[in-house]
Amino acid sequence: GADRELSISNVIKSDGGHEPFVFIAIPVPHPDGVGRWILGTFLDSRDFAEVVNEPGVPDDWIVSIVDRDGTHIRRSHLNSEYTGQPLVPELVRHIESRGTGTLLTISHEGLDLISTVAYARTSGWAAAVGLPLAKLEAPLWQSLRTLAFIGTALVVTALVLAFWVAGTLTRAFG
Repeated sequence: GADRELSISNVIKSDGGHEPFVFIAIPVPHPDGVGRWILGTFLDSRDFAEVVNEPGVPDDWIVSIVDRDGTHIRRSHLNSEYTGQPLVPELVRHIESRGTGTLLTISHEGLDLISTVAYARTSGWAAAVGLPLAKLEAPLWQSLRTLAFIGTALVVTALVLAFWVAGTLTRAFG
């Protein structure tokens, strides 16, 4: 019931070089029926590693697990540098507004990304996934280069044929 709702803190930054962590708690009824206890645990960044390194996710995608404020608890790339730090401002605003869909962003490293966010209903936490725009554009540019090559080859062939026909006609009239 409502008295057994799970509670998850935002990311708590630790002093002394320890990993940032979160506290998870759930109320548990007292055996005598009066009052209740709180069952809780702490999870640090390492506990979220499997989630951001899920098999099948391409290596160049940037996956982040963030709290309700957009603060990283784990990141697939440069995790030690960004754990406890906020996402890029565009994604923080997107999370604060509970935005859906995709948007263009620039990663902390300066990569152009197409990003999307998925929310966990219970906690309000989110997973942000960024796909490098260059990865999507590469096939398009390859296709455009191929079309340009074919187009150039056709123009050159047409010009050679036009000069040959013109030469043949000129000799025939001569």
